[in-house]
Amino acid sequence: MSAKIHKDVILKEEIKQLLDWFWTPDNFVWDSPFAYSKTVAGITLQPEMAVRIKNDYWPEKLILDIVKRINLNPTSYDEITFLHIKNKNYFGLHTDTGKGDQETLDKNILIPLYFEEKASTVIFKNRYLKGKTGNTFTKEMAESCEFYDPNVQIDEHIIQEHLSHINQDLLKGLTIDMIYEWKIGDVLTFDRQQVHTPGTNNCDKTTLSLFTNK
Repeated sequence: MSAKIHKDVILKEEIKQLLDWFWTPDNFVWDSPFAYSKTVAGITLQPEMAVRIKNDYWPEKLILDIVKRINLNPTSYDEITFLHIKNKNYFGLHTDTGKGDQETLDKNILIPLYFEEKASTVIFKNRYLKGKTGNTFTKEMAESCEFYDPNVQIDEHIIQEHLSHINQDLLKGLTIDMIYEWKIGDVLTFDRQQVHTPGTNNCDKTTLSLFTNK
């Protein structure tokens, strides 16, 4: 199992500090019908913007300290994004593999910040060894993944509870590594090549995601 839960890593007051910063309006907000987000580091930022953020704006010390608590020491981050999902089942199967450089890709770090009732993330053992898929994961992509097995079928009860928003044809051949039930204070890590999706839900939720490099 590549996915790992680091339990009770973050204090409640630290969660509040991160949420307070996230919900403060500024020039770095991306607001769409699908999601409200802030990307505070990453390949999409202009260099001058990244310098401003790194030096004096975002809660860098706290976030990087959290990464140290789970014994990771990345050389860089492709992206550090706060995300509040509005369209509850907008995100389907995908990977966060950047440009697909297998020599440098390391971990996804997912930090739950807020959710109502319950929320989950489903991580698959299957690994996609090309660039970032976005939200357009196809059957051809699935079949090209490591550990794809056309004879594998996910249990129907799991599909109904966690994966009912996914086209079932895409799920055939994929194997689940972990179903992570969100808990405030936890941190989830898994390999960036791993296919994953938010679980089926109808609740508001907010997360902090970090895409790290070796």
